[in-house]
Amino acid sequence: MSKIITLRKGLDINLRGSASEQLAEAPAAAEYAVSPLDFEGVTPKLLVKPGDRVKAGTPLFFSKSDERILFTSPVGGTVAAVNRGEKRKVLSVPVTPDADRQYEEFPKLDVRSASREEIVELLLRSGLWPMIVQRPYGIIADPSDTPRAIFVSAFDSAPLAPDYNFVLREEKHNLQTGIEVLRKLTAQGFIDDARYAGAFVRDKIRLAGWGARKIRTALRAKGVADAAIDAALAETDDPEGRGARLRTRLERKLRTVRAADPYDLRNKLLRHALSLGYDYAESAAAVAELTETPEIPCDDF
Repeated sequence: MSKIITLRKGLDINLRGSASEQLAEAPAAAEYAVSPLDFEGVTPKLLVKPGDRVKAGTPLFFSKSDERILFTSPVGGTVAAVNRGEKRKVLSVPVTPDADRQYEEFPKLDVRSASREEIVELLLRSGLWPMIVQRPYGIIADPSDTPRAIFVSAFDSAPLAPDYNFVLREEKHNLQTGIEVLRKLTAQGFIDDARYAGAFVRDKIRLAGWGARKIRTALRAKGVADAAIDAALAETDDPEGRGARLRTRLERKLRTVRAADPYDLRNKLLRHALSLGYDYAESAAAVAELTETPEIPCDDF
């Protein structure tokens, strides 16, 4: 008969000794792999194939649910393989490092003057965003959301875990810089509808690629006054930029969409553009330009 063991205050594994306070340089590995299984709820879409040359920071795959979330190579080298499991599920993408490692170039921001949008965009491009986890489900945080607070854990309860006071003793400046960056990702005391609406509109346009209709609906659901919404949208109104953003989103969708025929393809692209909150006229024109077909008649919808 099985015995039920109930734990009330956690399990304390009594191991003798503690981690020694000394640093050692780990030897280089023969391969470095990035596994989507390490991230809850991520379905990967590959950007590389075996034999491709990559730099440290080159995207290997992105999340199917959010194309902005990239997973980058930790080293420069050659993609060794794409390891798959049952039903061709991607298990890992190993990279064989080169002796002379190369790195992707990313802009260096001034934390004090950088906007939230610039910081989020850099974290997404560099592949660091997946390290930010949203509770309580342990999933990757939504870049479009503005959290009220971000919690940084500096305590490890695992047996023989290192003392972070020792590990980070030479990294206090970098740690403080990281905290300043995270602080800019939070809702920084929005005191009125106008400031909140302005930040919301900028985030959704630049990071999520939303159109005005979807933005307006979301802000109304949050109780923001129409006057504040109109003012925020007017400040960011840029027809040329809006058209370019829509085309970019449609091009991304085109790479992954499955269609039975050209007519089905056009309808799916049009529905995608409308779901992002763009007007029918500009959506139909963008789809027609992308597929090089006449504009879709409105009678079909």
